[in-house]
Amino acid sequence: MRTVKYISIEQIKDLINRYVKNGGEVVEVIQGTLGYGTTLLLNNGHNLKEFVIEEYYLNEWSSGHRLLTYNKGISKKYQDMLEKYEAGYEFDYNKGWIN
Repeated sequence: MRTVKYISIEQIKDLINRYVKNGGEVVEVIQGTLGYGTTLLLNNGHNLKEFVIEEYYLNEWSSGHRLLTYNKGISKKYQDMLEKYEAGYEFDYNKGWIN
């Protein structure tokens, strides 16, 4: 099951700090423009929920972030992103994933 909520930069920093302290792993698969891009918080074998932080466009000076929460692992879409990232691909906003 997945839930979505909109969060601030301060809330993201706090979540990441707590997540890492509890044994989780943080992977930024798509670099952000003004914020966190697409960042995955993976449980790394610990009993933690998994999260996806997605930056979204507001205007040329600002962006926002949404937090997707997964109880039983991230969705296939984000698993595929992680595999591409780990294989050395980079994301280009004009071209998509490139090697």
